[in-house]
Amino acid sequence: FDLLIAPATPCAATVIGQQSIEIQGKTLPTKASMGMLAQPISFVGLPVCTAPVRTDNGLSIGVQLIAAPYQEATTLEAAWRLEQNNVTLQQ
Repeated sequence: FDLLIAPATPCAATVIGQQSIEIQGKTLPTKASMGMLAQPISFVGLPVCTAPVRTDNGLSIGVQLIAAPYQEATTLEAAWRLEQNNVTLQQ
């Protein structure tokens, strides 16, 4: 595969100032938890770009586009295409 797409956030956008989110029945702090899915990819050093897409209920959710080493252009082009095509994900 040239590109993998994975969630970058564990849930759709939160309300500004929201202090906690619920994930699988557990209450977690919003700021510390929103990046939990992106941290492992960043750690291994693969090129990754995050892009917001809309869900069918109108909220934004982040996706991460992950490519092979030294293929940064692939992630950037995919993010641009998602943005240009106004992609909507169904929940």
